[in-house]
Amino acid sequence: MKNVIWSFMVKRKVFTAKDIVKDLEATKYKYLGKSFLRNKVKDFIKQQLYKATITAVSEGIFALKDYAKDWEKYIEKRKCAVCDKDFVPFEEKQLFCSKECKKEYYKLYHQTKRHRGKTSRKFQNWQKWEEEKLIEAFKPDYRFNRQKASQLSKELGRSEEAIKERLKIIRKRLKGAGL
Repeated sequence: MKNVIWSFMVKRKVFTAKDIVKDLEATKYKYLGKSFLRNKVKDFIKQQLYKATITAVSEGIFALKDYAKDWEKYIEKRKCAVCDKDFVPFEEKQLFCSKECKKEYYKLYHQTKRHRGKTSRKFQNWQKWEEEKLIEAFKPDYRFNRQKASQLSKELGRSEEAIKERLKIIRKRLKGAGL
């Protein structure tokens, strides 16, 4: 098995442990299981580092001794989705150069997702002045009128459905107050 691991290392020249495990899974050794293969590869990498036949060129990235100086030529680089910095991915699907960029992306993603679309707007808190404008527009019976609602939706930046739902709440509140 060590010969096979070494042949994959020589073939790749610059590699990560995951790359070698992935290559081994495509051979007759796949029946041994991924965790077993991962442990074998890590042990073999440690042995080769000790013998100085390979070197660690970056965190989790190894290269054969002859290719250590210009290792970046042999490995794929990507641009970070947030800061546009070039980085070497540790995993196939990695999109970000650091944890900070990943947090920033998901923070922005969730902010925009939360406020996306017309229906999500009706769940946001209404300002007092917005409610007063609604009450003024739909006096005296507070019945829904599509023309008034479409005009108000443009003014307030809310959907017609949100205005309709808020009118129901106002009607219940006024009914409970006895007005």
